[in-house]
Amino acid sequence: MNTHNADPFFLAVQGIVSNVLEVHYSDINFESQMGGILNWDSMNNLRILFEIESEFNIKFDFVDLIGVRSVGDWVNLIKKYTS
Repeated sequence: MNTHNADPFFLAVQGIVSNVLEVHYSDINFESQMGGILNWDSMNNLRILFEIESEFNIKFDFVDLIGVRSVGDWVNLIKKYTS
């Protein structure tokens, strides 16, 4: 069993990515990343960013966004901002 499946931050990001990219949530895992899922390009990564900021009521610093390319990256960044 994947331990990330019980992580509420992962589940939230999984749902956001699923909605933005219009793919089934079961096709998204912790390692899923830009370029690895159809439609996950830089524009949709911005949409994911806006949805995450809205969902968690946070604003990321630009420098923290450099290199964010996967579901796991988003989850770890949210944890940094909410801990």
